[in-house]
Amino acid sequence: MFCGLTVSPTTFTVSPGKFATYTLTLIPISGFTGTVTLGCNVAPALPKTTCTSPISVVVSSPNTMFISASAKNSSKGTYTLSFSATFTATPPAVGTLSPTPPSTILKVK
Repeated sequence: MFCGLTVSPTTFTVSPGKFATYTLTLIPISGFTGTVTLGCNVAPALPKTTCTSPISVVVSSPNTMFISASAKNSSKGTYTLSFSATFTATPPAVGTLSPTPPSTILKVK
C-alpha cells in the first residue's frame, strides 16, 4: 500500500436536497508520489443521488492531503457512500489504495 485513505465524518444528516460535505484524508506512505484517482459510489443508487469528489489529485510530497467531497439526495432515507482510490505512482506502479474502501452514512430526513 502506497497511501492510506480515510473519510470523515462517519455519519452526516441533512434535509432533502441539501449537501453533506465530507473530508477525504489521503496519507502518503514511504515517500509515495503519483496521481490518485478518486471515486464515490452511493447505495442504494437513485436517480437524484449525487456524490462528487475531485477526479484525481497529484501527490507530490509526504504531507497528508485533505480533499473535500460532497453528496446530495432529494429522497429521504439512509445511504452508504463508499469512496475508492486508485493510483499511478513513480516508480511505475498501479493499484488500489485500500482493499476495503472507506465508507460513510448519509441520512436524509
